[in-house]
Amino acid sequence: MDEFMDDEQEPKYRKKFKTASVFYEGRLSDGTIFDSNLDSDEPLEILIGRHEVIPGFENALMEMAIGEKREIVVPPGLAYGYREQEAIQRSKTTLIKNGETLKEGMTFKMRTPMSDYPIDGKVLRIVGDFVEIDFNHPLADQDLYFTIELVDLK
Repeated sequence: MDEFMDDEQEPKYRKKFKTASVFYEGRLSDGTIFDSNLDSDEPLEILIGRHEVIPGFENALMEMAIGEKREIVVPPGLAYGYREQEAIQRSKTTLIKNGETLKEGMTFKMRTPMSDYPIDGKVLRIVGDFVEIDFNHPLADQDLYFTIELVDLK
């Protein structure tokens, strides 16, 4: 039997965690919207405690009542972290799949031996046969501003 299922074929994590249904909008300090579901007919469902969203967002949900709408500011430490110099890597373009097509300023997805999922990289500069790539999250170092409405909690 699957360790994540119980006798009633209900995923165990659904019994352990609550599902929050939310409408939200995420903005940068200059007002630029980077994510939103306000135009959607259905709220986003988030399993509280499963780390499906950034910690600051999840923490706010745990303090909210059904029907409540809240404006929050999430600092980098509870969002996508702070920029790290170690996340800027230098490599030969020949060691990167399609490395010859890279251009300064472009973003692309790349798999690494340490990650099961592709990660985003931004080409900072190309010098000869070498490329410098920033693997910091694009929203690292930024305060994030959210409007959140908790529609339901099951």
